[in-house]
Amino acid sequence: MEGDEKYSWIQNIAIAFAAIGGTSFRSADLTDVNFTAATLKSTDFRKAILIRTCFNKTIKLDFVRPGTTYLQKAQVLSVLKTGVGQDSNFHRENLSGINFKRANLIDASFIGADLSQANLQDADLSRAKLVQAQLNGTDLTGATLTGAYIQDWGITTDTKFDGVRCEYVYMRLPTAYNI
Repeated sequence: MEGDEKYSWIQNIAIAFAAIGGTSFRSADLTDVNFTAATLKSTDFRKAILIRTCFNKTIKLDFVRPGTTYLQKAQVLSVLKTGVGQDSNFHRENLSGINFKRANLIDASFIGADLSQANLQDADLSRAKLVQAQLNGTDLTGATLTGAYIQDWGITTDTKFDGVRCEYVYMRLPTAYNI
């Protein structure tokens, strides 16, 4: 049953039950908190503010109570824990405030995704599709953007590009892709 979406409600009930008496960060501001290598089983993150929160090498992150945070998506959890997101599809995902620092996001697709306030420092976004992605206040310091597709991306004066490595970008996504 593990990984099967039709049984996810059973896992949600089990996690909710297990979280009773577990650590609760419900409604807490966890901006820039570092949980590297922490064991987070039965932790309640409902309504928590998760801006640039680091979950690198965490244990049992898939057994937390995520509420409506970005922690509810298995693919996102995998990248947060391992830093590997090559070829991942994050189309139209709300990843606001996510911490993908040093992540391998080569060929990842963020079409229409919200990456506002995200930490993408030293991330490898080579050939990534950032079409219509929102990058308001995103930190791309030291990131690699060579070959990225940046059509209609939303950047602001708060988006940080210090030390970005980039030989070229594409202003348009080929018409073979469906936006």
